[in-house]
Amino acid sequence: MTNPEDKIFSYTNKFKSNKIKKLKVSTDSRIKIGSSNKGKIRSPETRKKYSLAKIGNTYATFGKGKKLSENHKQKISESRVGEKHWMYGKHLDNKWKNNISLGNIGKK
Repeated sequence: MTNPEDKIFSYTNKFKSNKIKKLKVSTDSRIKIGSSNKGKIRSPETRKKYSLAKIGNTYATFGKGKKLSENHKQKISESRVGEKHWMYGKHLDNKWKNNISLGNIGKK
């Protein structure tokens, strides 16, 4: 019987033949792989390869550029009005109000 902490994840590995093969890697192995790669300085070519590999990957860019419907925008707006707003019932000190006022001078 397997330990629930030792879940198997799929790990993608590129081989010389440019074929992508999925390997099953345990949690312990994932931790070892991650710790061995921390702090490494990647060359500009390698960084470019990583960047190109992420193009089209919706998981890596979650929520970026996603178009919301007008109905959804309205619901989000309503969820932050009145008592539900994070600043509802809180008051700023005069010191903070002064700083905000000074920062806004000349912005109109």
